[in-house]
Amino acid sequence: TEEEAKQELNMLLTQAEQATELRARLRSVGDVVRLARVRTSLNLREFIDATTTYEELMTLRQQLDAPDLRVFEDKIRLRKELLQPVGVEHTPTFYMSNEDPNFLDHIRGRDSFV
Repeated sequence: TEEEAKQELNMLLTQAEQATELRARLRSVGDVVRLARVRTSLNLREFIDATTTYEELMTLRQQLDAPDLRVFEDKIRLRKELLQPVGVEHTPTFYMSNEDPNFLDHIRGRDSFV
């Protein structure tokens, strides 16, 4: 609704204003909008700061265990549930299935596939 859109815009503008008041690196409004869309289960902001090393960040990331993150481990779910709905193109697929391993009919006659 229009009211919800106004509330969302107000929230983003408030975040942008708060970002300009931080003593840390300033972010563009585009960055604030992008960061506001981080999946809750991927949001590590409360665990990291300017002193966090890359190794520590990767360790934190690998310890995440939210069920909705499993989409990143399953290439079929990743393509169907995450990439396709937002219009991200991926490598052309001849056959995708998590249940049916019978793929020979789908590649028969093709001389190049992975």
